[in-house]
Amino acid sequence: MTERLTLRAMRPQDASAITVALNDIEVSKWLTVVPYPYTLADAEWFINECAEGRANAWLIWHGDQLVGTVGMDDELGYWLARAAWGKGFATE
Repeated sequence: MTERLTLRAMRPQDASAITVALNDIEVSKWLTVVPYPYTLADAEWFINECAEGRANAWLIWHGDQLVGTVGMDDELGYWLARAAWGKGFATE
């Protein structure tokens, strides 16, 4: 948690926001394991993987806006929704 950002576990109701953010080719083209187009079923699957402990990722929120995710399995990774680009969130 920072002054502007909150990190929290994924919830089933986050699937729609995740889908919208990752169904942007400008975001997903930089990610190696994310399908495009990204569907609601993809988001639901990923949320379940995190809930069951098979993936380690958390959502980054700025107020009620999804900023992206950060995760750690074999290596640290993150993505930011295009609306969050250029606001200093990655370095924060």
